[in-house]
Amino acid sequence: MRARIETDFGPGLGYWSVATREQPDCFLGWILLIPCEGIDPEIEIGWRFVRAAWGKGYATEATAPVLAHAFQAVGLERVVAEIDARNMRSIGVATRIGMTDQGRVEKFGVAYLSFMMTARDALQGSAGKIPPG
Repeated sequence: MRARIETDFGPGLGYWSVATREQPDCFLGWILLIPCEGIDPEIEIGWRFVRAAWGKGYATEATAPVLAHAFQAVGLERVVAEIDARNMRSIGVATRIGMTDQGRVEKFGVAYLSFMMTARDALQGSAGKIPPG
């Protein structure tokens, strides 16, 4: 995992640590913006948080500036997320941030839901949580 986090995925891509303003040294989780599987040309957004941070809105809040960065600073046309079909909390995050469900895919014997957001979606407001640049 450490090697993947330290990999240079290109300008503007990588992992961001998440903490609260009140406790900046208390790690809550991370948001990633990297090529799918670390090598694919498709760019994915993902999130992972410590269990104590679940259900508090941190993932939803932390993904918004990363999506804005993806579209405005990096200039991506689209971002995807593949979420384990059993992970209802992450599916909820993807929906709340304005990603659209693209259907089921199977990888490594596990069913995932594929989500997508385009730069156009973000500009048209389906990603209502993304602040303007």
